Amino acid sequence: AIHNISPETVLCGCCENHRVPEVGYTICEKREGIVPKTLRPILGRRAWLKKMAKEPKFGVQSSGFGVKKEDREDCGTTLTPPSPHRGEGKGEGADCGMNRENTNDCEEKMRSEEKRREIYNRKQTALKWMLVTCFGYLGYRNARFGRIEAHEAVTAFGRESLLQAKEICEEEGFEILHAITDSLWIRKKRFREEEILDLCRKISKATGITMSLEGIYRWMAFLPSKGNPESPVANRYFGLFQNGKIKARGLAFRRGDTPPLIQEAQLRMLEILAGAKDRDDYRTKIPEILDLLLEYSLMLKNGQAKNEDLAIGKRISQEPSAYKVDSLTVLAAQELEDVGIPIHPGEKVRYVIKDAESKDKAERVRPFPLVGPDDTYDVKKYLDFLVKATEEILIHVGYDKKRLKKIGAHPIFDGKKK
Repeated sequence: AIHNISPETVLCGCCENHRVPEVGYTICEKREGIVPKTLRPILGRRAWLKKMAKEPKFGVQSSGFGVKKEDREDCGTTLTPPSPHRGEGKGEGADCGMNRENTNDCEEKMRSEEKRREIYNRKQTALKWMLVTCFGYLGYRNARFGRIEAHEAVTAFGRESLLQAKEICEEEGFEILHAITDSLWIRKKRFREEEILDLCRKISKATGITMSLEGIYRWMAFLPSKGNPESPVANRYFGLFQNGKIKARGLAFRRGDTPPLIQEAQLRMLEILAGAKDRDDYRTKIPEILDLLLEYSLMLKNGQAKNEDLAIGKRISQEPSAYKVDSLTVLAAQELEDVGIPIHPGEKVRYVIKDAESKDKAERVRPFPLVGPDDTYDVKKYLDFLVKATEEILIHVGYDKKRLKKIGAHPIFDGKKK
């Protein structure tokens, strides 16, 4: 919306001054395009929702809830740590402006505040995906309002803004850890929070795009690229904010095709790590993570896992009969059709892996609606899922898949099915 990018404004033929960096496309300055005109109210609404999600309603000042008034600016907000004088003179409820007898009321307000924030966050996230979808259709050749030059213009301006932000950060003495599309991760040995907010203001002024402070990490880890283990990627990471909350992207527990049991195991591992104050403290949590790995491994080995907790869900992109390769998902879809349950492109198929390496295709998987109490599951396959999820948490401290399988010298990885 800032640059008036739209199919009918790019390469308009009537204006020469406003050009797209790198590619040199001209953009019309005489009329507003239909795309920016449509997106502007959505952007405004989302900005308001994000602001409401960050500003406290009840004035609660506690870890994860309080926001300092001077920090509530266009360039971002920050969470206030608990008061160092919490409880002095006014009892445990002092930070909420309440006495000890009303602590329960204070806690109820805090829960209500968290719920309110979640509602606003869900709404702004919905609008975010509307914007992402619009960007995708802008480059789709069959879309009515699509034009590849407009799509290229958006990416070109995005690259320029990201490079501008990078240069400003480095000029201010910050090191760039990683960057992707609209996010920057930076670090500096010693800094004040106001420095970060001032940095946001400078980037916003230079690029015309509002830069906000999402949070300050105590520690964080970027996962290595699957193609190049020596190169970390920006879309797979996890870290601990100063307010004690974990943020993670690209991990197993966030993927829809991960069995619920594996999601649960990884979430429990992250909960343990949430107690680590720094990198050294992080390493002290490793034994607890390995204990969890052993706990879930033995659960699988002993046949104690429930089938509903092992169900894998994947979508098919075409009719089951159109596939030439019999993947586990395709076999599950075909089995459903064999019993009269039609499956169409775009639908999700849920199934449990019985024996992934069986020569009999009918024994490899069982669609979840057809899973019976006597059906077994492929222990080896699910152990592999568990180890991969653990590897994501510990790979950067030297625990790869091979090492994890040797933990405790237990013969838990030689099982077949239960």
